[in-house]
Amino acid sequence: MRKYLLFLLLSLITICIKSQQLPEFKLISLNGDTITNDFLKNKLIYINVFETYCGPCITEFPVLNSLMHKHSDLVFIAITPASREKVIQFKEKHPIDFLVIPDAKKLCNAIYANSYPSHVIVDKSGIYHDYTYGVGIIVDTSSKEKQDKSYCEFVYNKIDKLLTEFKNK
Repeated sequence: MRKYLLFLLLSLITICIKSQQLPEFKLISLNGDTITNDFLKNKLIYINVFETYCGPCITEFPVLNSLMHKHSDLVFIAITPASREKVIQFKEKHPIDFLVIPDAKKLCNAIYANSYPSHVIVDKSGIYHDYTYGVGIIVDTSSKEKQDKSYCEFVYNKIDKLLTEFKNK
């Protein structure tokens, strides 16, 4: 019963925060560029919210890198509340092919991304519409390899479908 109530509560939270304007922000990317709302204007954006200690976040980065190359006409951004130093160390072991913004705790909180990984799609007018947070799926748990493969397939298919739908709007 608790699982169903938690699912219902999380679903309601997700519904409540859809279709809101991306809050104003000014952050510095890992490569030193200043990123603001103006930088993202008139662009379709995928935002991945991750934490450096998050197992599913680590597992999905190769999938997200593939999606970024497939949807090269979109802007892919990874944000994290983790410090610049932690993210630099993280990227040495786990390649991320797209723009990474560390020290983004205020933005994560403003878009209610307090569970990792989180996935946000922002349309060209700056409204975020789809929001998925935490793993929130049942995968094959018979082995770590099967679990990772099942999770990656789920992430790829879900995000690929969403990106394609938003590109066609």
